[in-house]
Amino acid sequence: MDELRRLLAAARSGPVRCEMDGESRHWLYRLGAESGLRSNELRSLTRASFDLDATRPTVTIDAAHAKNGKAATLPLRPETAAELRTFLGNKPPTAPVFRMPRP
Repeated sequence: MDELRRLLAAARSGPVRCEMDGESRHWLYRLGAESGLRSNELRSLTRASFDLDATRPTVTIDAAHAKNGKAATLPLRPETAAELRTFLGNKPPTAPVFRMPRP
């Protein structure tokens, strides 16, 4: 767990890499670690993928981007959802969350 904390801190304070600023990389790594989402699943996320105001906040992956071909709604920790609200800000619903380079 200490390793993950150090990684997240280093990412957050790091420079722009592959067109992603440190804050975006922090959230990419954090969501990947907390949710188990794979790279293409993370790449597919838009603002509309998140329900942060629900009693139990979630992120949803549509079937077209899920590895198993089935849509999935995954829980998010309440503290993660609270911080994500700030990161996602006023992004339009269809705006991609991450600008990840293609493999």
